[in-house]
Amino acid sequence: MKRAAKEFGPDAVALTAEVKGLELFSADPRGIKGYGLMNAVNSRGGDHYRGEPMIELTGDEELALKRVGHREAAHRLSEEGKGALVNYAEHLGILSDSMTICKNISNCMDVVDFDLAGEAYSGLYGKEITAEEIWDACSLTSQVERDFNLREGLRTEEDTLPARFLEHPIPDGPSKGVTIDIKRLVRDYYREKGWEEE
Repeated sequence: MKRAAKEFGPDAVALTAEVKGLELFSADPRGIKGYGLMNAVNSRGGDHYRGEPMIELTGDEELALKRVGHREAAHRLSEEGKGALVNYAEHLGILSDSMTICKNISNCMDVVDFDLAGEAYSGLYGKEITAEEIWDACSLTSQVERDFNLREGLRTEEDTLPARFLEHPIPDGPSKGVTIDIKRLVRDYYREKGWEEE
């Protein structure tokens, strides 16, 4: 889409829905802000499947508090706690990939978490593997991917969404009038990761 749009000119480029050259999935990131943030910061581009921040679709404030420390993260239109939510969802996605399980089981259904994974890996290795150790391994994986992308030329300005989602509110429906403050969300995510803004 990105390459084709360049052939047609600026009007076509303005219509694209891609991040880092990968097309977004079929949902409007203005109305699901955690998913919007996940698309913006994903190491491989506009792909929500890095880790689905499904908690924001539940409205379950107790689950959001338990998993990411922010009640407001349970609401799709809230921008509070979305950095923590996306970091958590990303770690669960990495965990799911390492266990070769479907992300629906971990990210969407909240069946496999870091405690259960610790039990599974402890049984596999015959020694105690803690939830904290698994979290740290997922953090390292995320960091290595980021370092690789930075080495290859990624710029922080690329952790964003297409301008059409940032500058124009949703025209109708249950999220009418909503935009997304992606710069704020990315800063929140960077704080969670311990990254500098530049």
